[in-house]
Amino acid sequence: MSNSVLLEKLEASLPKDVTFKCYYLSTLPTSVSSLYSKFPEQQDSKTSCTKHFLVLAVNPALDKDKEEHSEVIIYAIEIFIYSSAHNVIIFVSKVDTTGYLDTLKLPKNVPSPIRTVSAIFLQYLVAKYQQPGHNTIISLFARAQDQYLFPRSVEYSGKHVQHDSGLIRWWCRVLNPILVTSQAENRRGYIIIPGLNTHETLSYVPNKVDNLWTVGHPLLEITTLKGTVAPRYLIPHFPDDPKARFLDELDEELVKGGSSNGYWRSIKTLDQFWEMMAFRQECSAGRLVGFIWIVISPNQEYIQSKHVNNSSETSRIVNTDKQDLKNSSKSKPICHSSPITKSQVSSPTLIYQTDHEGMSRQVGLNHETDSSATMKILRQPHKRKAKLTGRIIPRQPRYKLQDSVSSLLGCNQTKQKIRYHKPHQDSGQIIVDEADYHRIMELLLRLDFSNLERAISSSSRWIREARCTGCGRMKEPWGQTVIGKKVDAYPNAPKMVMNILEPRLLQKRRKIPSIKETLVQNER
Repeated sequence: MSNSVLLEKLEASLPKDVTFKCYYLSTLPTSVSSLYSKFPEQQDSKTSCTKHFLVLAVNPALDKDKEEHSEVIIYAIEIFIYSSAHNVIIFVSKVDTTGYLDTLKLPKNVPSPIRTVSAIFLQYLVAKYQQPGHNTIISLFARAQDQYLFPRSVEYSGKHVQHDSGLIRWWCRVLNPILVTSQAENRRGYIIIPGLNTHETLSYVPNKVDNLWTVGHPLLEITTLKGTVAPRYLIPHFPDDPKARFLDELDEELVKGGSSNGYWRSIKTLDQFWEMMAFRQECSAGRLVGFIWIVISPNQEYIQSKHVNNSSETSRIVNTDKQDLKNSSKSKPICHSSPITKSQVSSPTLIYQTDHEGMSRQVGLNHETDSSATMKILRQPHKRKAKLTGRIIPRQPRYKLQDSVSSLLGCNQTKQKIRYHKPHQDSGQIIVDEADYHRIMELLLRLDFSNLERAISSSSRWIREARCTGCGRMKEPWGQTVIGKKVDAYPNAPKMVMNILEPRLLQKRRKIPSIKETLVQNER
């Protein structure tokens, strides 16, 4: 799936005749340590990480001569994608805005382009990295902050900072279309807001009619471990994540206590872990935070068809081999129809017959002497093999159908080779390595977005530096124009309020008499 698909979706969803500039940066797949703590006697799971950074910019200037130099960044999102043998995890690292979207002076009733771009970009990555037979998981931690990616942008009066509850609702609305539009049968959203009960948490979730959201976590559903396992083997370690920091503190109990079974002394279950998370400083500092997941599991039809295809493919290959070997055996006669001469005796010829299982066995050796014309059957040498003849038919790869990790109910695990899918490498307009990506992000965090003039200068510098870094590794032009095509019906029309009362229940409001009428009525 090329970037043109992403641009087409953005054009179809953004407001009509509004021009945006899209900058898309990604890294090469890098081998990283597993997100989960290694289980004893478990084979190391190969994991790769690809980082994606999408930037949206606009032109606030009215002078067309300065169009190239007056671009200002309005939005950016950073996403890490972890690919392993069983799961594809899309971790939303950071999302931030500068507030300079108000320079476009869009109508108030136009949907927010920020939410639209976030939803489309996540849908694009899910469709691109989703693999048959793998769980696709979106994970994020919603916490309201003044600024994440753009320094001093909070000083601009036009920036609207979402409060804690509003940010959680905003993310649920961004992720909900992924659940609604997904073709997978097994799809569900999960949410945990520490400090709130189930009824209070459900008030933040849209589309409660379809039952696509659950208050809880999917850690038990997405794990490959079977049986009762310590919580530390089920919780992933994401960068800059409060769960990871809490895990590091709890792991110190294992070092001090010398425990080898992986259980902490203070916390024994996942429910206790989430209860204690509510008392952490990051979750109890007077602001609400949310842990949100979207899990898209493979359909059962695919798993069943996979078994059927493999069995049918195997039988087809075996039948083909039998037929070819049968034809090759027919091409070589087993015995001579003509009398055996002395020239044939001087160079004995081994004659083979091939059975249906493809194994070669010796039938006989024609040998004639002057004293006797008997045929003696000799055995074939052990290391000598028959020459295969006939057409060569390539065999299709046979897929493994079993998990690499066996049952963990107190027994040793069987080490099996895990099938590993190579991640996609054609993502961003510019593809850089890990060191260059880190340098570009460090530059962004040292710029100034406090006012429009400084924001334009900082945006121009970052765009120029990123282009120089990716010089020679550009798949597509750096920065592509996106012109919105979405037309809203009656964009300037006021909203009509419908009267839901029946006409029979409507009563005329009693006229209140004035003071003069009251005095006249009293005199009478």
